Amino acid sequence: PVACPNEGCQWNGYYSNYEGHYIKCDYQPTQCVYSGCGEMVAKGMLKRHAEQCQFRPQPCEWCQENISLRSMKVHKENCPMRPIACPECGTSVPGRLVELHKSEECPNTLRKCVFAVAGCSYEGKGADLVNHEEQCNAEHLRLVLRAQVDIDQRMKEFQLRGVTTSAASPDRLARYDSAITHLEKRITELTEQMSNLLVDNQRMKSEIQSRNVATEEAIGKLQHAVKEL
Repeated sequence: PVACPNEGCQWNGYYSNYEGHYIKCDYQPTQCVYSGCGEMVAKGMLKRHAEQCQFRPQPCEWCQENISLRSMKVHKENCPMRPIACPECGTSVPGRLVELHKSEECPNTLRKCVFAVAGCSYEGKGADLVNHEEQCNAEHLRLVLRAQVDIDQRMKEFQLRGVTTSAASPDRLARYDSAITHLEKRITELTEQMSNLLVDNQRMKSEIQSRNVATEEAIGKLQHAVKEL
């Protein structure tokens, strides 16, 4: 008979059975699967070890990145998605997104109207800014149209200069190209804003028409009810 060499195992048997036992032996030293650990554990204890291993990775509750248990505390102290309070409104926001929250969502942050690119000078907070953007469609459309006409004129001037100055230096031509590219970008932005304004105006007209129809129906019902009294 031969004995199992694994520490703690009490198996004894014939050599013909040894190989089959050794492969399945719960006392066979097995290396932890987690990177950085390397500890040798009895195969039968591997599952328990894995549950307690400080090198076992698990997702951070804030950023979902897999971090080892032993490093989780330090990671959480520096996690870019760790919630912090917005200094303006107190809302809990992932750290990395605080500036985005302040610029787009925070009700207490003073922000420019989205049509500032077209010349609107209004600045407001939260609901005041929303009301301004919803109620000043006509003014915004006028600003967008005026800005687009101005840009079209400037583009023509730049293009004319580019054609009539064939002897111009490469640096000067590069500045013209850069200016034209910038103006084309602004035209795209203004065109998108104009489209949004037209959609908003159409939506508001539809809502007003629906309300008028509902009001007329209500008045008709009321008049009918009065006649039957």
